[in-house]
Amino acid sequence: MRCLYFGKKNILHNACRCLRCLLREAEAISTFKLLTYCLTFLKSNERILLAT
Repeated sequence: MRCLYFGKKNILHNACRCLRCLLREAEAISTFKLLTYCLTFLKSNERILLAT
């Protein structure tokens, strides 16, 4: 993971950048999980939704 590199002199800036990187990754993962859940839900209830 690129954002875990603390070799520069401004460690605080790098730590903040790393946190932003991790938050972005967590957001992407949770969005993907939500989409997967929604697609699974729609697929499992397809007949019910089409009948209405």
